[in-house]
Amino acid sequence: MTTAIEHREEANLAPLDLDLVVQRIAQLRKAQKEIMVEGEDYMSFPGASKPGLLKSGAEKLRIASGLVVGDIEFLRESIDPQASAESVASKVSLSPGRAEFVVKVTILDRRTGTVAGVGIGSASSAEKRYVLARCATKKVWQGSGKDKQQVDTGEPKVLFSDQLNTIRQIAAKRAEVAGTRTAAMASGLFTQDLEDIPDLVGTDIVTGEAKDYVPKYGSCPVHNK
Repeated sequence: MTTAIEHREEANLAPLDLDLVVQRIAQLRKAQKEIMVEGEDYMSFPGASKPGLLKSGAEKLRIASGLVVGDIEFLRESIDPQASAESVASKVSLSPGRAEFVVKVTILDRRTGTVAGVGIGSASSAEKRYVLARCATKKVWQGSGKDKQQVDTGEPKVLFSDQLNTIRQIAAKRAEVAGTRTAAMASGLFTQDLEDIPDLVGTDIVTGEAKDYVPKYGSCPVHNK
């Protein structure tokens, strides 16, 4: 059903004049150079030929291209707070809870109200970043002076309920960014969002160093004891 909707929407788009296409692409490059800020609107990262488009950058692209966000539809919204969860790293059980969201965002031409593009985005609690975050444990300071040290409490730092709204918003954001890239004809300038690159999850996007609040892949301090 979703595929049919997308085909009808694409069929309603009139072909653009080649000169207009060239003009729009030039306008996008100008927008990237003059109003978009690296690190805020897009991010370059190792191993990619194009920078990743961030949500704030997608917002600026829509302004520059005369686009607006239309309907936001949740195609799938599955939440089971009692479902068992397993660490993809250590194959051990985490605290219960599983969620998955699939979102469709329609991008419209501001002047005509016609559909200019559609983005589909999904997010799941089974993604590595969320599994590992739920493996992290709380640490507290004990002692004083030279004897002061951090002690692992063994209690989970992040629960399933803490992640639920974030996962829902990430699915919507991915759909919005994907739809904007398509509608603005910006796929040649930008790739997917930086945070959606699995190899960089758990690292600082500026320094490349591991984040101390996310355990290294392959270990789970809550359950691997």
